[in-house]
Amino acid sequence: MDTSIFLLKFFGIVYALIGLAIILNPRDTAALVERITKPEKTYRLRIVAVMPLVFGLLIVLLHNSWNTLPYALLSLVGWVALLKGAFNLLAPATMAQRVIRASNTAALYTFGGFFAIVLGLYLAAAGFGLL
Repeated sequence: MDTSIFLLKFFGIVYALIGLAIILNPRDTAALVERITKPEKTYRLRIVAVMPLVFGLLIVLLHNSWNTLPYALLSLVGWVALLKGAFNLLAPATMAQRVIRASNTAALYTFGGFFAIVLGLYLAAAGFGLL
């Protein structure tokens, strides 16, 4: 199987499921982020920053392709995840916490959840050849 097709399928399904989980529990998601970003627990923020850094780097190294819309969206997801992870890992903890807390609202999570579902379904559909 082509690496790009696999990544479209994998991240499409992952984004759709994460988006659904966020929509079903936006307050729980906001509470979880609040706990992760507590000032006395900055190590949690650093640990959580590693995931988008690793997955973003994985996409960028294995699939940095901008030929078609699904490929371009996947590449964009990779770059955004890589930059987000690097920011949260390298920025002073207080700055990263302020940025995250400013956007930590249930309404924003609901919007983000819908966006993740639409993006995920589109990527998965492209990966499975439904488009």
